[in-house]
Amino acid sequence: MDSLDGSNNNNNTGHQLDTLNPSEKGTTSAKPAKRRERLQLSCGNCRQRKLRCDRSQPCENCKHRGRDDSCVYMTPPQHEPKRMQRTPGASTVQNRVKHLEQLVLALVSEKSGSGPTPDSLLSHGGLSGTSPASPGQGNGGDGEHDVPTESIGQLNIRDSCGTRYFDSGHWAAILADIAEVKTYFEDLDVDVPQDGPVSDAQTQYPGPDLLVSRFAPLSRDEVVSCIPPRPEVDRLVFRYFNSMDQSTVILHRPTFQREYDDFWENPHETPIMWIGLLFTIMSLATSIHIRSSDELPSGIHDPHAVMTLYRHMAVHCLYMGDYSAAGAYALDTLILYFHAEFARSHDVQLGHWLLFGIIARVAFRMGYHRDAHHYPSITAFQGEMRRRIWQMILQMDLLTSVQVGLPRLIKPSQVDTCLPRNLHDDDFDEDTTELPPSRSDSEHLVILYLIVKSRLATVFGMVVDLNGSTQSPSYSDVMKLDRALIDGQRAIPYALQMLPMEASVTNPPFVIMRRFTLDLFYQKCLCILHRKFFNLAWSNPQYQYSRNTCITAAKAILKHQAVLHRETQPGGLLHRDKWMLSSLTMHDFLLAAMIICLDLDRTYEPTALQHTEEDRQEMIQALEQSYEIWKTSASTVKTAYKATKVLSIILRKVGSPVAAGEMSTETSSSVTAAFNNGADVNMVSSSSYPMTTESAPAQFHHHHAPGASITLADMLSMPVPFPENMNPPVTFQDPVLNTSAVENLIGSAGDLNWDMWDSLFRDEHPPNYPFSTAQHHQQQQHHSN
Repeated sequence: MDSLDGSNNNNNTGHQLDTLNPSEKGTTSAKPAKRRERLQLSCGNCRQRKLRCDRSQPCENCKHRGRDDSCVYMTPPQHEPKRMQRTPGASTVQNRVKHLEQLVLALVSEKSGSGPTPDSLLSHGGLSGTSPASPGQGNGGDGEHDVPTESIGQLNIRDSCGTRYFDSGHWAAILADIAEVKTYFEDLDVDVPQDGPVSDAQTQYPGPDLLVSRFAPLSRDEVVSCIPPRPEVDRLVFRYFNSMDQSTVILHRPTFQREYDDFWENPHETPIMWIGLLFTIMSLATSIHIRSSDELPSGIHDPHAVMTLYRHMAVHCLYMGDYSAAGAYALDTLILYFHAEFARSHDVQLGHWLLFGIIARVAFRMGYHRDAHHYPSITAFQGEMRRRIWQMILQMDLLTSVQVGLPRLIKPSQVDTCLPRNLHDDDFDEDTTELPPSRSDSEHLVILYLIVKSRLATVFGMVVDLNGSTQSPSYSDVMKLDRALIDGQRAIPYALQMLPMEASVTNPPFVIMRRFTLDLFYQKCLCILHRKFFNLAWSNPQYQYSRNTCITAAKAILKHQAVLHRETQPGGLLHRDKWMLSSLTMHDFLLAAMIICLDLDRTYEPTALQHTEEDRQEMIQALEQSYEIWKTSASTVKTAYKATKVLSIILRKVGSPVAAGEMSTETSSSVTAAFNNGADVNMVSSSSYPMTTESAPAQFHHHHAPGASITLADMLSMPVPFPENMNPPVTFQDPVLNTSAVENLIGSAGDLNWDMWDSLFRDEHPPNYPFSTAQHHQQQQHHSN
């Protein structure tokens, strides 16, 4: 991995001050004369403000401005009665302090507006990990100073101020190299204690408002009072941990059990952030109950309202605990809260990506992107849990970024966190000093799925970066990644290898679902990798491999769609686990259908490889089956409604009788009925409770009376109705799906504009996020009544 901090740069540290002003350096002399440095007699404050300092301790200027504590001199005052006797290591300490002085002066210069030039940043390793300078350039050439070792940044873990990570260029990280003065400078400016003085600027800016600005504050007692009796919470916690949801890997079960027992013994002494973690678990468990059609605990009479209440209480806990301070349980709660939001919709929501941005930055702030073995203060237990959490974050970054069509936020060159080990939670605990060896991949533990998917995600990340690059990728690069994907798929342990359903009847449903998820992930990677060259294959046989690969992967995805749809119906093998399907799988199914549609539409190209009639009929049948599946949820899922529109157009073009006339009658009437009944087109579950016309929003009745004729444009542009006791994930007005644009896109000659295709199924409208205080109070009043 390339160095991130200039550790490979062999510039001598004693001459870094010279590089701050490259214009003053000689250009003709190979070894410029060494300038005698001027002794700094004024204190730091007077020197920064360019004031005359009287050299007192503190000086008059600092006393006048109330800055006695920050009146610091770079050298000992002249009136000091006795100088310290030099020790054998004193020269090393002096050189390091001198180096620190120079860097602090540079930082002060930056803050005053006269920052270093790009050349000086490169010489410090501030812009890249390696310096473009040739050997000896910018060096004094005396060779008397140490070569800097590899810097991994500084990680500070404090109970009072949370976890802080600084990269190697941050001045707080530089202090780690000077143990003799580290404590002194930390006490000055590194962190302000939570109960310490706060400046006016801090009081005027309480923090980011993305999640907090529309919630009325609640007291701790009010939040805790929303937790139901323990028997009811026990059932929800049990349902969550036994759901085999991927998010459960970020929690160590024995540790959580101990903390859970401690909470019930003394709930008012439990950290508010841990209480938020409990609320997210209860919200997720309620959501799983709803989507799997399971019987709910007896105390839950209105599951949607209860789920929303728990989610809102989790947000209150995040605010009260100040998640931006990166304290204990903050990142865990944010991740589970993200999953609670993500589970609410099968449609693409920009708010999920925005929310993840906060999670990624908190994780960076806490140093999760650097492996724990660098920091002796992190225990073996903490390090292993950090690795699990970080792999979860990496996957969230990739999948949400691809879903909204934006670059991923985490750069691989800035990460060195290792994969976690395949360990059962009982294999290690908080007292473990050394982790046991990883179990065999043949032992299918919960963590194995995370590890295997992370290996594939590493290659998928390179695919995403290549696909989103501003430069056209070379075909050789595409083929290298193609080979890496194939190797990654072959390396999947047998326990998670894709098997036919008839060969899986003895396996647990969650194992079958994970096999489907991994194979869908792999097939999607192939489609995204080859889809740009897929278009060129019709005119250039050189890229025929990309066409064949895309078609094969797309057919596999649509076959998975048909099997999953069949087996998640009542009585199917996967009926209770249908909640595992998400908007991510919707995107995969759409991509596969579009690839097959395009190939069928363009098989008349003379240079394209023609399909046999059997293959053509197989592809048409796969599209027809996909169309019928999408149509079943077109009245409840916005993405499904759009998919039926597109597929009906394509099937008519290839002569299929399935979609002929159906889009204007059956589907349109079902959607009209759904809107007249107030169906929630954003809810994922087919078991969502239907609404009556009385519960639809007032603006809906204002424009359309019950029973009135509604056009397709009206249906797609009107606000989506939601029940009064449930908060919508997004308040949006979706533009009309342009049918002619779809037809032109499919039938156009030359390269397909994939960006235009992606935009048809992407929610370009930012969410109204989070939720209104008024609505929250209405829900509280509803519960109290």
